[in-house]
Amino acid sequence: FLYVSKKFQKQIHPNIITVKYDSGFVDEFDYTGTRDYASIFAVKDAFEFREKLKETEIMKYNHNLAVLAGKEVAKFWGTETLILNEERIGAMVNVRVPCDSQSVIEDTVKKMLLENKTFLSVQKFKHGKFYARLSAQIFNEIGDFLKVAEEFINIINEMHSEKK
Repeated sequence: FLYVSKKFQKQIHPNIITVKYDSGFVDEFDYTGTRDYASIFAVKDAFEFREKLKETEIMKYNHNLAVLAGKEVAKFWGTETLILNEERIGAMVNVRVPCDSQSVIEDTVKKMLLENKTFLSVQKFKHGKFYARLSAQIFNEIGDFLKVAEEFINIINEMHSEKK
């Protein structure tokens, strides 16, 4: 949200100058030439895809994948999930990460994002343990979760070995 008093609007321009330059405050900011309309063009295909697969089957796949991913990542890390009842988790699962150092976890998540273009959401729960939140979607497969789990633990191990 940007508010500029009318008396200053002639002096304010967007960072990206387009063909709308000097056509008035609202016009200049209305379209900066950087919007990506690809998602709008994909809406029809997305609806057809979901209709073809059926919503109940998509949700069933997502749920089953989340349960499996939670178990496999917990096994890989030597930890556990927060699954108390598999029927109640939907398409997301929390897996305890194999590290209790907030600074190491923060540095690991940052490195994953900035260097590897991968994101893993890690939250601290009331009892002081950290959990990764895994979200299963129709376009995921089990290998995606194992890859991010391996990347996470490799960076943690790398950071611990650098400190020695």
